[in-house]
Amino acid sequence: MLLGNLEMEKISMKFLAVTGIVALFSASMAVLNTSETPKTKSLDYEPVPLPLPHYDFLKLDKNELIFPSGPNAYQFLWEKMDQALFEENSTFNIVHMGGSHVQAGVLSERLREHFQNITPGMDAKRGLFFPFKLAKTNGPSNLRFERIGEWDAQRCAHNKHQAIWGMCGMEVSSMSDTCGLDLFAIRSDSSRYGFHAFTLIHNVELQPDLTLLHPDQVIVDTLLRTSTYVWEEAQDSLQLRFYLDEGQSVSIYGGLLDNNEGGIAYHEIGVNGASTKSYLRCEQMPKELELLNADLVVFGIGINDAYMSKSDFNKEEFKLRYKELAEQFRAVRPNVQFLWITNNDSYYRRKHPNKNALVVQEAMYELAEEYNGAVYDLFEVMGGLGSILDWEKAGLAKADKIHFSREGYVLQADMMFEAIRQAYGTHLEKKYLTNNSNQE
Repeated sequence: MLLGNLEMEKISMKFLAVTGIVALFSASMAVLNTSETPKTKSLDYEPVPLPLPHYDFLKLDKNELIFPSGPNAYQFLWEKMDQALFEENSTFNIVHMGGSHVQAGVLSERLREHFQNITPGMDAKRGLFFPFKLAKTNGPSNLRFERIGEWDAQRCAHNKHQAIWGMCGMEVSSMSDTCGLDLFAIRSDSSRYGFHAFTLIHNVELQPDLTLLHPDQVIVDTLLRTSTYVWEEAQDSLQLRFYLDEGQSVSIYGGLLDNNEGGIAYHEIGVNGASTKSYLRCEQMPKELELLNADLVVFGIGINDAYMSKSDFNKEEFKLRYKELAEQFRAVRPNVQFLWITNNDSYYRRKHPNKNALVVQEAMYELAEEYNGAVYDLFEVMGGLGSILDWEKAGLAKADKIHFSREGYVLQADMMFEAIRQAYGTHLEKKYLTNNSNQE
């Protein structure tokens, strides 16, 4: 039976939109092959495709997602991403998990912006966060906090710290008679991350006052230790206060900003110094992961696992810890898929290249094959063993020869997104353009 005119018009409009996105994603390789280093590198977001600067030490021909188990490993994942792009009220959830590279927020925020600007009008969800300002440590700049009262911090990466951590791997607690925080969610273009729901992960027997804002609904879940505040109208900031009696203490383990729209949410989990072993100390994590509904988990943990002499690093133990984390995600989301980022090149004690990066690289390829996932081989793309010196000379890495400068994190995010875009673009071409051509 032939389709009516209205149905044909809807299909044509959708195909035109898809074709535009396919063309956008198919431009990747041309963008990668730029031959000149820009005189100025703006850190403000610009719509993709972005020209990547040329450095002799980069191996941009290796800038791709690698699928050890075969090219169709992400087929289900790409279908989920199609839904987020082309269907209303569909959400694609990405969880990026790492150590200090993620806590700093530059890498994850740049990737978040790339994903949320794939197509005009894409809805933005800020997602999971931790109020690092209360812990007097660094965090993403797009979430601004004002600390009320005195707070103490415990982090899973510190062996002497103890807490009932959740998926954020951090706890802040206060006994001040008046304590709390002010939150402002601001994007790099100065617009706001609007939210209709704010979920606070905390000891729920103590409920805060939300000054100036009166939620339309409050949902308390004692098992998950969450209080969720819901508004009909979108908000972009809030003031949260606890008024404690003598002897009372309040603890906060993280928060989540959500809205009523579909789109792509990019959640970040990062703790300075964290390793796979650190996150396995977080006993509430297996329960809390259900709050994220992860479709893709980007695993960037490993730089701290491998910071030791070559004789002390055990690849099989490293893989077993990663498997335990992967199974925690699978337990709440059986179809979740994984992307492993190999360790960046680094120096051990600033004296010599850390050759454990080669062992981690091998382990992540094996994990990706076992879990039908993908690898982004940052170690190879950045230039291999010893290349961190080139990054440092170019102003892209810090003197500790482990961490990157802001420009370095931005470059890493741009390269990684280009690799993802190439792989997803191949899927779009095959699904929409090739199939349509065959039908004609």
